[in-house]
Amino acid sequence: MLNKLLITIFLLFSCLEAREVSAFGAGDISSPTPYGLTSAEKHILKNKNKLESFDTNVKGVKNSIEMVSERIDGLESIIDGDSKKLHDTVIHLNKLIKQYNLDIEKITTSNDNIKLVIEKLVEDQSIIIQNQESLKQDFLILKKSHDNLTKLTNNINSTYISQKELKSNMSQFVTKKEFDKLISLLDKKSKTSSKVSKSKKQMMTEAKKLYDKQYFTKAIPIYEELVRLNYKPAESNYMLGQMWFVREEYKKAISYFKTSGMLYDKGWWMPNLLLNSAISFEKIGDIDNAASFYSSLIDVYPETKQAKIAQKNILK
Repeated sequence: MLNKLLITIFLLFSCLEAREVSAFGAGDISSPTPYGLTSAEKHILKNKNKLESFDTNVKGVKNSIEMVSERIDGLESIIDGDSKKLHDTVIHLNKLIKQYNLDIEKITTSNDNIKLVIEKLVEDQSIIIQNQESLKQDFLILKKSHDNLTKLTNNINSTYISQKELKSNMSQFVTKKEFDKLISLLDKKSKTSSKVSKSKKQMMTEAKKLYDKQYFTKAIPIYEELVRLNYKPAESNYMLGQMWFVREEYKKAISYFKTSGMLYDKGWWMPNLLLNSAISFEKIGDIDNAASFYSSLIDVYPETKQAKIAQKNILK
């Protein structure tokens, strides 16, 4: 716009200096083919032509600029569209990355949990194996104790029960014939009145009182009668063994202890029975059987006071 204004002002001043156009067209610079122009008119015409050419060029440049602007607008639209797509793509990619990280975290957590479970299973397996070993050792100890008791019983049977002792002390418990005879007698006695049972209970009470007072001479016949009547024979045989043990009749004591153990090996008297049996064997010089009884007592009843005595005696 500024260029056009300058051109117009210049043309106005040029026209003021030009002379008047002749009646015949001479000096008319607007004519397609002007003639008769003065020096100033020629100069004006030349400038006019340059201005017109310049104006044409300016219009061309303007058109070019407008075309470029349109293209830029188009590119901006394309870029805006691509930018939105890129933005959406980035957002989607970020979501995928976040989900991937969450999945990785879950997998890691699951792996850690699985690892903990495996470690717990391995630990439990180790504990089970240890328990199995412990049970195995306990079983071996119990088996050894059982074998020792069996061996001791067999030794007593084979070594310390003579024919004379069988007849005098425990004939009703040894041979099958005599045992069957005893069963027959018991069947007959089972038909007796409750008064007899009460009498046996009273006999046991009386015998215990005599034993506590150490009146063994009176207590022994009563316990022998209770054995004959088969009234608590395991306990009665044990009490007889105890009294003969106190009297230092060790072989007799062993015989009664053996019978008591054969009849019932869970009685309250078993720790004392094993201890006094071991001492009896020691007193008659059978050190091997004494040691075996001491060991059995320690293995089977380790927490008893009799076991503590056995531990001291076995170290002598």
